[in-house]
Amino acid sequence: MKHKYGLRPTVGYLDPAAPEAQWWSTIFGNLEVPLKGIVPHHRAGANGEPEKFYDIDIDRLTPEQFDAVCKVMSAKFNVPLDEVREGVRGEHGLPVLASHIVTIIFDGRHFL
Repeated sequence: MKHKYGLRPTVGYLDPAAPEAQWWSTIFGNLEVPLKGIVPHHRAGANGEPEKFYDIDIDRLTPEQFDAVCKVMSAKFNVPLDEVREGVRGEHGLPVLASHIVTIIFDGRHFL
C-alpha cells in the first residue's frame, strides 16, 4: 500500500472470522485494511438499520488491488463491474463494518 507524507497511514486489521477476511487476505496477503480515519460513522447496514463503518482509503490501493476488490464486490452484490468502480470512487466509497475491525493503528502526528 502506498504511504503519504512520511507519516504512518491509518490501518485497521480485519477480524480473521469476518466474512470478508478470506478474500481480503487472498488479494492483499494479510488482513491489513487502509483506513481514511480512526472514527467510524453511521450508515445504513444490510438490514437497513444504522451500523458503524470505517471508510477504506482506496487511494492507497494499487490499481490491481482496486480492480480485484471491485470484482469481488461486483460478484457479491450482482452489480455490473463498471457500476461498482464508479460507486466506490464516487459518493459510496468503500466501507467496512467497524465490528469487523479488531485493531486500528495510527500515527499520532496526524493530530498535531
